[in-house]
Amino acid sequence: MRFLTDHPDDENAQGLWLQIASLYQEELGDYRQAVEAYEHALESGEAPVAEARYRQGECHEKDNSIDLALASYEAAANEGATVDPFRIASLARMAEIAEERGDWGAALSAWQQIQDAGGKAEWTAMAVERIDAIRSSGVVGG
Repeated sequence: MRFLTDHPDDENAQGLWLQIASLYQEELGDYRQAVEAYEHALESGEAPVAEARYRQGECHEKDNSIDLALASYEAAANEGATVDPFRIASLARMAEIAEERGDWGAALSAWQQIQDAGGKAEWTAMAVERIDAIRSSGVVGG
């Protein structure tokens, strides 16, 4: 990381924060350091916002900080293009967490956004299936 500090504009520094974040997350399991490294990757313009926020959400979840994870997933969902895979994945995690918490309105809202995105057929089918399952369970009206 010293290289990044001393030579942030060097061509060899491009993409390093994203690689460091991934290393912390996937190899070392140091989720707090990974979140910080993803933040640096965002600040330096190395990472698409939706991807970095989604990855931060994953890290927060693995660190048992569910509210922070939800905030990261929401940021990813708000930043990504309509059919960006990281936006869709963030919405899906938001819906799944909402279901686990019994927040059926939030779950339906997230699944509906996936359905409305008009992306890949399997994404839409997953969302429709969950919406139907929630509605047919009787926990919400409609």
